Amino acid sequence: MGNNNSKKTKLKKTKLYPVLYFLILFAFVAKAQQGESEKCIGEGKFIVDAYYGYPYVMGNYIRDSYSNYYTGTLSEEKVVNYNHVGGKCEYLINDMVGMGVDYTYAKVIYTYTDAYYVSGQSAPKYDRFTESLTKQRFLLRVNIHFATTSELDPYATAGVGYKQTIFKTNNPNNYNYDMSFFNAFPVAFRLGAGLRWFFSNNIGVCVEAGIGGPSIQGGISAKF
Repeated sequence: MGNNNSKKTKLKKTKLYPVLYFLILFAFVAKAQQGESEKCIGEGKFIVDAYYGYPYVMGNYIRDSYSNYYTGTLSEEKVVNYNHVGGKCEYLINDMVGMGVDYTYAKVIYTYTDAYYVSGQSAPKYDRFTESLTKQRFLLRVNIHFATTSELDPYATAGVGYKQTIFKTNNPNNYNYDMSFFNAFPVAFRLGAGLRWFFSNNIGVCVEAGIGGPSIQGGISAKF
C-alpha cells in the first residue's frame, strides 16, 4: 500500500514537471519582453545630438606655431582655436541598427596687426586683420546599439563622407594660400564608440570617442 502511494506521488510530480517548465519559460519570456519595453531606444526612434568636440588638430598646430614664433615680439598677435562643434541625427531601423548623418564644423582664427600701402601714399598704414582656417565634415553613419538599458544607450559607430577646408582673410595684401594640399583627399571617415544617458524620457547627455574628426565629443541628446 505504501509503495502504491509512493508511486502515485512520483507520478504526480512527473506530471507537474512540464507545467513547471512552462511557467519558468513564461516568466523568462515575460521578463525579457518587459526589459525590451523598458529600453530607452528602439525601432522607430529618432535621436538628435548636439556636441562640442576636441581637438581640431590643425587649429592646435597653427595656434602653437604662431604662439611660439611671435612670443616676445608682437603682443597683438592672437590665435584662437574653436575646435569642433557639430550635430548628428539617427533613425533606428530596428532595435540594434541606426542610420544617420553627422556634421562637424571646426575653425581657427589668427588676428594680427599688419602694414599695407594705399595708392598715392608713401607711408604705410597699419590695421588689424584676421585669417581663418575652417574645416567642414559631412558623413553618413551607421550605429550598432548593444547592452541598452532603460537609461543607457551604448553604441559602436562607423561613417564615411566628405570634408573641405577653406581659408579666408581680409588683408588687402592678398595673401594667397594654396588649399590644394588640404583638399587633395576630401574623404572624411569616423570609427568610434559612444554612450548616451537619458535622464528623462526625451532628454539626455552623450559622449563619443573615436578616430576621424574630434577624438572626444560630448553634448546633449534628444529622442522622439
